[in-house]
Amino acid sequence: MQSVPKSERKRVTFLGRTNVGKSSLINALLNQKVSIVSELPGTTTDPTEKAIEILPAGPLLFTDTAGIDDISPLSNERIKRTKEIVEKTDLAVFVFSYPFTNLEETYSKIEKPYLDRVKELGIPYIFVVNKCDISDELPALLVKEANDRLKIVSSKNMTNIEELKAYIGFLLASDTQPKILEGIVSREDIFVLVTPVHPAYPKGRLKPLQVQVIREILNCNAIAIETKPETLPSILKSITKKPKLIITDATTLNDVSDIVPQDIPLTTFSMLFARYKGDLSIFKRGAEKLKSIVNGSKIAIIESCTHHRQEGDMAKELLPQFIKQITNKEFEYIYISGTNFDFEKLSGVSYALHCGGCMLTKTEMINRLKFLNQKNIEVLNYGMLMAIKDGLLERTLKPLVETR
Repeated sequence: MQSVPKSERKRVTFLGRTNVGKSSLINALLNQKVSIVSELPGTTTDPTEKAIEILPAGPLLFTDTAGIDDISPLSNERIKRTKEIVEKTDLAVFVFSYPFTNLEETYSKIEKPYLDRVKELGIPYIFVVNKCDISDELPALLVKEANDRLKIVSSKNMTNIEELKAYIGFLLASDTQPKILEGIVSREDIFVLVTPVHPAYPKGRLKPLQVQVIREILNCNAIAIETKPETLPSILKSITKKPKLIITDATTLNDVSDIVPQDIPLTTFSMLFARYKGDLSIFKRGAEKLKSIVNGSKIAIIESCTHHRQEGDMAKELLPQFIKQITNKEFEYIYISGTNFDFEKLSGVSYALHCGGCMLTKTEMINRLKFLNQKNIEVLNYGMLMAIKDGLLERTLKPLVETR
């Protein structure tokens, strides 16, 4: 359970004012002391995370946040961090506690803006009233705002804690969670994975998205054959059964397409993740708009991971070259990396390129695409850009579109 990557866990975020017992509630749900608790306001300063598994939801990530009414010298930065976490969350838990002093007067300024954002993003939410060991009072405002999503607990006495845990598991049940190869893989299918060894890749490791694809193939009792581009011809000659799909790194797509017969489906890891984590219709629209970008426009290149850039870096060097090759235009580029998406950096941006998102949850990627759409910023996946450069977009999209 601990080995499941963050990007494959659903995130449960606990939101509330200082000293309502968010940290105590998380400790109670986990049945262990993960977050520091204190009577002093503002004990939790930065978001803290803890992995947990709750059936039938499966692997989850509990996130404790600073009080949303924080007025300390660092309050603006802390609240900004909390807002960033909200953009990533799959379930928002709004925590309240007794006494409810001035709740009616202050709710619209403190909790409601967060609830409005959660609703705007389509994120499920619940209200939890903690410290029921003190009082059984229940303000009409919370009953109305919770809209049948209200639970009453005591993290001190463990009252209704197991019931709340079961409710969270029910809300986030992942039986319908789409898979990377959904609609493509069947038992004993053969998949050939073409993974070049590039100097920029860490030695002894594969990219996270490559590892996840291999694991899913094995989970489905299918067959994964791993090879480099130079040994692909001998692999194709040696297997008697036609591969269900050949998946290659986007950097070697052009060479691999020359080797793979037209009757064998071909795509890239990056495009597979564009389908899994993002929205192919949005990326296809971005592809259609690529050549119409005005010369001199500002383009954002967005990566979900951070790494030391080396010579031949994809985002910094190769992607701008590919765009110029396709459009024959010059553009200004800005670079955004990491899982914390700084929306403020997108001021003046008219077009964006986004990586496959292997470090992001599906919720994070979809919310990023929603934000870009709201700002009228067209977006294109890295792999799709490279397929356009190679004149292979239609071929590599075909096995993905036909299975949706």
